[in-house]
Amino acid sequence: MLTLTQVLGMERAVRGQRVLSVFIDTSDAGTPTKWRTELDRAFARLLAEPSRSTDGDRTALELCLAHVRTALEAARGAPGRPGWVAYATTHDVILEGTVRSPLETKAFWRRGLVVAPLLPESLADRVAARLPAIAPAMARTDLQPLSP
Repeated sequence: MLTLTQVLGMERAVRGQRVLSVFIDTSDAGTPTKWRTELDRAFARLLAEPSRSTDGDRTALELCLAHVRTALEAARGAPGRPGWVAYATTHDVILEGTVRSPLETKAFWRRGLVVAPLLPESLADRVAARLPAIAPAMARTDLQPLSP
């Protein structure tokens, strides 16, 4: 089970680096492959983003996507329920695990970790106040993928 302490510790370690943050809702036991379809759509949106104009940025993103896909294959086709999170850099998946609550399936390509989807709104505000470097990402309510 992934803990907030692990996530916040890793956030400090990779602050300033480009990180792929992936959140998967695996709570629908009746449709076991629904999460994969939603994840494929989230990855496609990332790749289609016009800000991905430099070859280096696109290559880095594709490498991170491959790392997450490999981690999912290692989970033998289905990550834990009801939610699963992974963070990847160009080196590898740096943190991944099951979470206790369902999440909306989304993927973000930004500097540093995106943590807001893991937090209740009231807690996100308090944590953002203590961690100014991640406050802009946590304070956003729309959390649209990919703002540079």
